[in-house]
Amino acid sequence: MLVLEGQLESVVYRNSQNSYTVARVLTEDGTITVVGYFPFLPIGSQMKMSGDMVYHNKFGEQFKIKRLLTEKIDYSNSMEAYLRSGAVNKVGPKMTDRIIEKFGKDTYDIFKNHPERLLEVEGIGKKTLEKIMESFNDQIDMKEVLIELANYGISSNLANKLFSKYGDGIIELIKKNPYMLIDSVDGIGFKTADEIALEAGVENNDSNRIKAGLVYLINKATNDGHSYLYLEDLLSEGLNFLNISRDDYTRSEQQFLTNRNIRVVKEANQVRVYPRKINNAENYISLKINKLLKRPVFFTDLDISSRIRMIESLEEINFGDKQIEAIKSAFLNNLLIITGGPGTGKTTTLRAILGIADEIGINYALAAPTGRAAKRMEEATGREAKTIHRLLEYQFNGRSMEFNKNENDPLGHDMVIIDEMSMVDTYLLFEFMRAIKEDTRLVFLGDVNQIPSVGSGNVLKDLINSMTIKTIELDNIFRQSGGSMIIDNAHRINQGAYPIMNTKGTDFFMIASEREADTVETIKDLVKERLPKFTGISSIGQIQIMAPMKRGLAGVENLNIEIQNTLNPSEPFKDEIKFGDSVFRLGDKVMQIKNNYQVEWKAYTEDRIEFDSGLGVYNGDIGFIKEIDTYDKSLVVDYDGKEISYTEDSLGELTLAYAITIHKSQGSEFPVVVIPIHYAPDILANRNLIYTAITRASKFVVLVGKDTRLQNMIRNTYVNERNTGLREKILKHKNIVKTLAKDEMLRKIRLNK
Repeated sequence: MLVLEGQLESVVYRNSQNSYTVARVLTEDGTITVVGYFPFLPIGSQMKMSGDMVYHNKFGEQFKIKRLLTEKIDYSNSMEAYLRSGAVNKVGPKMTDRIIEKFGKDTYDIFKNHPERLLEVEGIGKKTLEKIMESFNDQIDMKEVLIELANYGISSNLANKLFSKYGDGIIELIKKNPYMLIDSVDGIGFKTADEIALEAGVENNDSNRIKAGLVYLINKATNDGHSYLYLEDLLSEGLNFLNISRDDYTRSEQQFLTNRNIRVVKEANQVRVYPRKINNAENYISLKINKLLKRPVFFTDLDISSRIRMIESLEEINFGDKQIEAIKSAFLNNLLIITGGPGTGKTTTLRAILGIADEIGINYALAAPTGRAAKRMEEATGREAKTIHRLLEYQFNGRSMEFNKNENDPLGHDMVIIDEMSMVDTYLLFEFMRAIKEDTRLVFLGDVNQIPSVGSGNVLKDLINSMTIKTIELDNIFRQSGGSMIIDNAHRINQGAYPIMNTKGTDFFMIASEREADTVETIKDLVKERLPKFTGISSIGQIQIMAPMKRGLAGVENLNIEIQNTLNPSEPFKDEIKFGDSVFRLGDKVMQIKNNYQVEWKAYTEDRIEFDSGLGVYNGDIGFIKEIDTYDKSLVVDYDGKEISYTEDSLGELTLAYAITIHKSQGSEFPVVVIPIHYAPDILANRNLIYTAITRASKFVVLVGKDTRLQNMIRNTYVNERNTGLREKILKHKNIVKTLAKDEMLRKIRLNK
């Protein structure tokens, strides 16, 4: 690490959003270019910095700043430039001339120590002076704080957020306990807070650090799907992660175990440590489910059989025994789970349930976890379907995003049906159950063999394994028209058998490729030439590449670049925007990677007359870039007729989507799916993953890669078992609810007496 001192000579470039600056600094060795994130400093300011000399291929040698060591900025030598910069309210170029002419080199001292003397300057009265000094003092106070924050290794972008929230008090807070900053503003997690603490001189075994570090590891585990960690497993990981001893932990144990962000639950001889909100969610879900199950069942005398026969006659279909049982059970149970693989008749069964519900006047709602899944549900049933978030009216309420539907304002439907339940995590189910009245009938549909939710928990599996909810598994394959092998092979893979491929006239093929580089070239040729010729499908919107991993030659990130350059290469006069490591071009296929419920979309006729509008774009939605403005780095994406504008600030919500991870494909369906088959860790390269990928295709599947890797994936039944407590709590609370119901019955008997 080097230390550099000098005078700020000029600013070459400055990003006002994140304070990244390129500047020239005059040192004893001449003028040096410095780069880094630091607060605004007037020209002429003395700077002392630590960092390293780096070499830039285009701009040559530069000094990359890690920390500003300047303790205090002296503005006296640069006051004229500072005032001319417009930093002080009510002081423009002409006023600056008058002030400098009057006070010269003493100008800074006048502002700092004798501001009343500014009344001697023509054009400055008492009210103007008040505004000038208010602005000046805010600037100076802020700059001094930001510079001190830089001494803790805090970037200017983050420092501005902290100053906006805490003001001058931020310095004292850091000295007291830097870990209190975690989650206080965007950009500060445990690792950032730990770096700040290190700069502030906090010891490794500090109790605040230990508490915050262990809470971080628990929350990290929920991102991996767990609801809790066993205390011993947490400590084993934590001692190594924090580089502390068991004695260090023991001294901080009480402070950690009583932390309000966690809950400690003892089960038999083991201690489980939950994030508080996940533990509360599991408890609430289990109690609510048991209450629903204890409610009296309506429609017990409804003649469903005759209605089923009527549907069979009108639709010219014959329901299987399991389908008939599922249709009846939807009206004879307060809670029902229908599960089954592709082609087993889940959609046909659902349509029959809805037809009967329409006939007898049941008010129902359809929902799914993602926008694409909701759209598929809507297309399959001919009825409106919403995302669960939209159903629960998730929106910004002044301070934060909240679900408006809850116990105080529940959903008014008699029945709610949710599809793709394998994608629903614990916390989303909790929010959903909060909004359900106890006389609402619930039907959950899903495929338990799909990969589980991205969020914590294994909800569908836990609900089924609790053995308390009526569950019907549809296992008879119906959809085999046209010699399709997709459904047959999905079931073969699910049973551990090798798929039947490369049969003439079918829709399931594998192209051998030993090297990942060759696989990439084959996929490029497939999407550009071979698949359009063979299938008649030329739109890249209908051809989806899915890979197990993001990294690697055959991973999503590289495939997106390769396919973009193949199908939509850079050309003269073609508009494009560079954002981070991505390049977005006119016509690119892109995906929204986070839910945004507040963004406005608009729909237009062919002659650009707006005819519809609304709010919301969802994680996993895929569209195409329709317009690009290279000047202000903005673009417009067309999502199946709904157009949404993105500014530079929101481009981080987009990614190229020529290739997507298999996890991101959940809830979607594409006519043609192309899957590279090469090395991936066992946690990814398993039967569930390849099964999920294949079931996303409706017309054609092409695997490209190594046959041995495909065999290994099918044999690999390894599933990263998730620590979840929902099943146990449903069983445990079953007895509690039974006792409460009994007590309520006895109370009513006494009242009647």
